[in-house]
Amino acid sequence: MFGVLAIALSSCASKPPVQPGPSPQPQRAETGRVEVTIKGFKSEEGQALIALFLSDSGWPQDKTLAFAALQLPIQDLQVVAVFEAVPAGPIAISVFHDKNGNGELDTGPFGIPSESYGFSRDARDTLGPPKFAEARLELAAGESMSIVIHVE
Repeated sequence: MFGVLAIALSSCASKPPVQPGPSPQPQRAETGRVEVTIKGFKSEEGQALIALFLSDSGWPQDKTLAFAALQLPIQDLQVVAVFEAVPAGPIAISVFHDKNGNGELDTGPFGIPSESYGFSRDARDTLGPPKFAEARLELAAGESMSIVIHVE
């Protein structure tokens, strides 16, 4: 009995220790695709500025904090914007018609916008832009989402 145990232990002792393999790579967040059709432009002059946000950080004006921002020409009074490899989770989209090409949403007296604008879920607020939560959509991993935004 002791002989069998000694042989078993000696065979274990003679094997080199198992070396740990490379540490597993962190899982990359799954992504999806978002296609946004924007309708309601009154003219084709200028361009549409579209920003996709993953959180309320910078929402809705600071495109430097957006996941992605696009400047697209308006054709047939509409725009189709496509965002690829968008991380699954919350998203919200803002758009405005930059008629004069200055890259800013122009405002008139009392800060009221003089250029058309819109948000995902066609969210609106009476005293300024809607909160991120009001425009929020949920993108599932691997999902291809199509939405329509109306500018006013």
